[in-house]
Order: sequence, then C-alpha cells, then structure tokens
Amino acid sequence: MDNNWVNIMPIKGEGLMVSDSPVFIRLNYDTLTTTAGGYPWKDSLNGSGGMMPTFIKPGHFPTTGSAHPNRRAKTDNVYVEVMTELSYNPFGKSGSQQAVYSIDTNTMNRTLIAHVPTKYGQYLHSFGVSENYVVLPLNLKMHKPAHMGEDMTMISAFADGWDGIHVVDLEGKVQIFQTDPFFHVHITNTFENETGIVMDLGTWDTIPFSPHALATASFLNKTSRDEKNYGNFVERMHLHTAGPLKGSVTRTRHSKPGRAIDFFKINDKMNGLPYCVFYAVEWMHDDKNYANMAVLKHNMCTNTKTYWSKNHSYPGEPFFIPTGDAEDGDKEKEEEGLLVFTSLDGVRGASDFVILDAKTFKEVSVVQLPVHIPFTAHGQFIPKAGIEAVKAAMEVEDPILAATIDTTFQI
Repeated sequence: MDNNWVNIMPIKGEGLMVSDSPVFIRLNYDTLTTTAGGYPWKDSLNGSGGMMPTFIKPGHFPTTGSAHPNRRAKTDNVYVEVMTELSYNPFGKSGSQQAVYSIDTNTMNRTLIAHVPTKYGQYLHSFGVSENYVVLPLNLKMHKPAHMGEDMTMISAFADGWDGIHVVDLEGKVQIFQTDPFFHVHITNTFENETGIVMDLGTWDTIPFSPHALATASFLNKTSRDEKNYGNFVERMHLHTAGPLKGSVTRTRHSKPGRAIDFFKINDKMNGLPYCVFYAVEWMHDDKNYANMAVLKHNMCTNTKTYWSKNHSYPGEPFFIPTGDAEDGDKEKEEEGLLVFTSLDGVRGASDFVILDAKTFKEVSVVQLPVHIPFTAHGQFIPKAGIEAVKAAMEVEDPILAATIDTTFQI
C-alpha cells in the first residue's frame, strides 16, 4: 500500500488505513478505493472531521497518532491506539499528554484507557501491548524545524525526547521505567512473564527518522551507503514489575553489530503473548555491502537464525500467513504458515513474489512478475474468508446491509 498510509486496521467488511496521524481512512478491499474524509466516529466532537474524540482533554488538540495500532492478545476485536495531545496554551499546566485508548471493531466505540503526561509532544510510530499492559517507549519529540521556512518537512522536526518507558495497566495506572536512552521504529512483540514485561524491538543510538539517514542521494552512492553506519540492534528489554530487580530494566542484544534489521513480523496469533519466532529484513547481510539483503527468521527461544538470500535480490517486508488452526498463544503451531514477500530481481529489473514455508524456510514458489514493484515499507494480508464470514453473518442480521458488502460496506 502507498506509504502515505502505513498500515491497515481491519474492521467489519473493510479496513481503516492508518498512519502517524489521528485520522483513519476507510478502504474498500474489493475496489481498493477510499471514502473521502476521516472515519465518522460516533464520539467525534462536531467539526473535527472525526479526529477529535470526546475524551480529549479540554483545551487540547491532537497532533499525531501511531501507524501501528495493536490488537490486544486473546481478543479478535479490541485494538489499542495512542494519540499525542498538545495544549492550545503553551504556558498551560496540562502540557503534553499521550492519550491511550482502545477501539472495539465490533461496535466501533473508542474508550480512553489513560491520559499519560509527558515532557514533550511525543512521536510514537509504534508501541507495545501485552495482555494487561501498554508499553510506551518515549524517545522522540516533535518540535519546530531548526530553520523555519527552509525545511518544513515533518522529518526535519524530530529531536531527542527521552522521557523513559511508560507502562500503562488496564486501569490506567502509569509506571515509569528508566534505562539508557535509545530510539526505536518498530516493536517486534511485547508479552508478560513471572517477573514483568518483555519487549523485543529494534533500537538505534541515533535518530532513525532523519534527513541524514533517509537521504536518497546517500543511498544512490554506493561508497556513501556502505561507509555510513545505518546499523541498529534487536534488543530484548525486561521491565521488572516484581522480584529482586523490581523497577529496573534488563537489556540484552540479539543481533550482530553493523547490520540493520527492521520490518519485524510474527505470527499474529502470538501477538502480546510469549513467543519464539520473528521474521525481518536485514541489510549489510554480508557485513560489507549495505544493499546485500536477506529475509531473517530468528528463533529467540533457541537463538537460531535462518536466512533467505539471493545475489542481486532485494526483498521487502515479509508477511506471515497462518495455515493451521492455532489458537492465540499456541507455540506448537507458531511456525505453521507461509511467509510471503516481494523481492526486486536486480538482473531482470522486475520483482518476484516469493512464498516460503515458514517452518523450513524452503521456497514453495517464486513467481516472476512482469513489472518492478516499488519498495514497500508495510502492507497487509487480508483473508477473503474474513469478508465472506462477515457477509454471511450480516445476511442473517441485516440482509439489505449485507448486499452492500461487495461494493462498499457501511457500518
């Protein structure tokens, strides 16, 4: 999907396209068309275009959201999302707030979990959600560009905004954990164990969203892209809520220095629960050339790594499609599925559609496409069966409404 809209949150019969914005756009799966304007939430304040819920603090306005709302573990219909609120009065006492709220995709109701006070107007591209907690690594603030009028792009407004790791429970209580500052883009998974919360994520020592790191000219220059250190780390952070280390954070790194790893994917049945395997894209795979790329399978339980890689092949984000009948948290069936992704064949100048057995990492099929599919950061697999199941249920509940699903589904 177009990276102006980064992700899709599935709702009844259609999807909501999301980005780092408080606005949600409706997407028709069959026609791939969108409905003009933001989603018409039932709790929206009049005149806000759907982006201002009634729970927003008085005197506040929304600025950013997260492109990665998280489904709460062991539910099919409850997602958690965040929204940065700023005060109209820059000298007011309420300052910056992070609104943490849930979305019930059955009723399309939004419910506030907590307002979390923060030092700055924070930018959260992703965050963690376990069964009982929401984990907010606050490390990137938004401020005005350094040279007003010269570079007014959003990316030029990012700055170091470390404010600790805020943990919110289901009752809205907040606990703050401190550790050495870091930056992040994507969370792999977040779950609970006997002594606390475990969060796996990719971390950077410098701001990953920056004109310097993302400059096209740097990537077109082989010498430049190979010499610059774009590397990051896969880290496991244990936030101790009990035991002798209560209140502290234990961190371990699980990737090779100098390599860049991102676009993490897991079996969604393990989301928010103890798991073993994640999949990702790796750059600098040969430790010399930035554009030497691979798709990684990393078993965190056994610390084993398996790769798919070919000469002159440049893969995009992988997607896990389950093929079994696993329930949420079923580790025995965690790897039962297919891994799919597109990969640019540099020799042909066109893309391949690659299908791997997720357990063995052997190729099931490689389809040579006739065109080059531009680089895709994110996307989503939408099972047709899901739409058909909704339609079947609606034919009983509301036959007239069900008849509209094939064209445009209205909530």
